[in-house]
Amino acid sequence: MAAVVMTLDVVANWYVNWPLLVADPTWWWRPVGLLPITLFGLFVVATAVPLLGAVGEVRGRLDCASR
Repeated sequence: MAAVVMTLDVVANWYVNWPLLVADPTWWWRPVGLLPITLFGLFVVATAVPLLGAVGEVRGRLDCASR
């Protein structure tokens, strides 16, 4: 769910800030611009699948131990 929310957030930020980026391409590199939110969004999406797998393994072990 976090990956979906983060993807929607990044897309919304790009949509809203696109006119600024077209008017001033250096806006991409500003510390409060699209670069940090895009990098964080990529991090969240890239780690979502491995994290989901790790949580599933722990749940499986806990289910077996509680029997």
